[in-house]
Amino acid sequence: MRSQWNSSKTQVSAKNNVVTAMHPLAAEAGSHIFRSGGNAVDAAVATGFAICVVEPFMASIGGVGYMLFHERKSGKTYSIDYGPRSPMDAWDSMYQLDDTESSPYIGLGGVKGQENVRGYRSVGVPGVVAGLCYALKRFGTLPIGQVLEPAIHYAKYGFQTNWHTTLTIASSMDLIRNNSSAAATYLPNQRPPSHWPSPEIFKQAYLADVLELLVKKGVDVFYKGEIAASIGDEFANNAGLLSVKDLERYQVACTETLQTDYRSLKIHAVPQANGSLTVLQALKVLSHFDLSTLGHNSIEYLHLISETLRHVFADRYHFMGDPEFESVPMKGMLSLEYSKKIADSVSKDKTQFMLGKDIEPWIVYSDEAIHNPWDFEGVQSECYSKQICYGDSDLGDCTTHFNVVDSDRNVVSCTQTAVSLFGSGIVVPDTGILMNNSMIWFNPRPGYVNSIAGYKRPLVNMSPLLATSNKEPVFALGAPGGRKIISAVLQVLLNIVDFNYEIQAAIEKPRIDASGAEILIDMRCGAQTEKKLRQLGHQTRSVEETPGDASFARPSGVMIAGADGLLTAGVDSFRVADAIGD
Repeated sequence: MRSQWNSSKTQVSAKNNVVTAMHPLAAEAGSHIFRSGGNAVDAAVATGFAICVVEPFMASIGGVGYMLFHERKSGKTYSIDYGPRSPMDAWDSMYQLDDTESSPYIGLGGVKGQENVRGYRSVGVPGVVAGLCYALKRFGTLPIGQVLEPAIHYAKYGFQTNWHTTLTIASSMDLIRNNSSAAATYLPNQRPPSHWPSPEIFKQAYLADVLELLVKKGVDVFYKGEIAASIGDEFANNAGLLSVKDLERYQVACTETLQTDYRSLKIHAVPQANGSLTVLQALKVLSHFDLSTLGHNSIEYLHLISETLRHVFADRYHFMGDPEFESVPMKGMLSLEYSKKIADSVSKDKTQFMLGKDIEPWIVYSDEAIHNPWDFEGVQSECYSKQICYGDSDLGDCTTHFNVVDSDRNVVSCTQTAVSLFGSGIVVPDTGILMNNSMIWFNPRPGYVNSIAGYKRPLVNMSPLLATSNKEPVFALGAPGGRKIISAVLQVLLNIVDFNYEIQAAIEKPRIDASGAEILIDMRCGAQTEKKLRQLGHQTRSVEETPGDASFARPSGVMIAGADGLLTAGVDSFRVADAIGD
């Protein structure tokens, strides 16, 4: 035996409303709006802007996101897509490929100078301001000035630095110093704002000015006015592709959600190329098994979860891209018949993905006959290929997620990101706006489903989910964590639905991650678990979750027990995430 981390947080129960966020001050911003009479969307927008101030390395108004909103009165659930787009001038061979360059991608070599990872040519069109303002205007009740007041306050007057902020900025000093505006923003006095021996106040005056200008002049100031001009000039002067015309063209998409049935619930997701579709496909496969009889985190259960994730990740990397540009067999991937074919192929005795430790298991299909969802789409396509179509970035745990429920049981599940830690590393001068690096999500090689094209959406990992039953909300769930989001959100959902765990326990239970060449196993599962999975042929590695690591993503969620029942909220127990309820 050996000592190990085993962190826990108290589950929050509330009757009226609740907010979860990855920073306590962002949760407090949403709670403040509730006390001011706002609804779930008002509180969510306040939280979304505040998190860009207090967790700037994870999210930014120069970033992107997705929001799911359940409007209880109408029974409708909406997807609000303010995800990334490439600049219009981007093209499929815009990067010089270099296999000797370090690469964060699955199955692919690198790009010369890592231009798609950091710097001006890594930036996609930002959507956070457009998305949050759209949600507020359509579904909110309070004026924008009132909703942005917490974010403006945190930026103008500052907030006390916690240990997580200090350590995160310190770990990225080399990147921050590459850009003078970033250094001026995040390294006051040429160093990170300190948490020890007493917390320093971290201010972002330029960002406060931008937020105040947004209140004064509206969303157009960011996409068509002086802020857009500042962004356009900065990129024109530094050989970037992002331009004012990209900002002017950007539009939020508000649509019906992508849905699938799981057990007695309807699971809602964003209907674009993101991690949620992969979670829904996994649920479809797992619906053919009685998971509760296997036992939670038993060898049989973890083997089945691993095999299911291997199969759906294979489809993710071969078939998924922007449906506006490519033919994507979403209907086929989510069909009952196709999921049954995959489920029937799973062996209890060994893994189908017995490849080398350093070889990603989905680069080669285990069985070509299993993996062609076009056979279940109703149409045929020439897109089917045994070659991997996508190289997924695994650069860090650099995203944020928040959930909001109000007294009327309107519900928001929202994920926002700057993409990698500190995004592109570029802060636009005199604005405090950190720009995303969403071009990293494209396959930099031409000729694939997720290859680059002008104004195209890349394949992303964000996976906000929302569950309903007979049009009544049941829970909201999501996580930061790169491609590990998918494994984490899936297992938390199963903990809730198949094993009846309350939300905090569902989040805290040990998990595995099957998004890389090795199956990562939480050390709390025990050495015998890893040994037995290896005997089934899995390549495994036991890892420890600590406050300084994020091996399994960082979920949070809210459960809704009917119109008059309690709200219960749970958050990641290792970091500074918080839930506040009334």
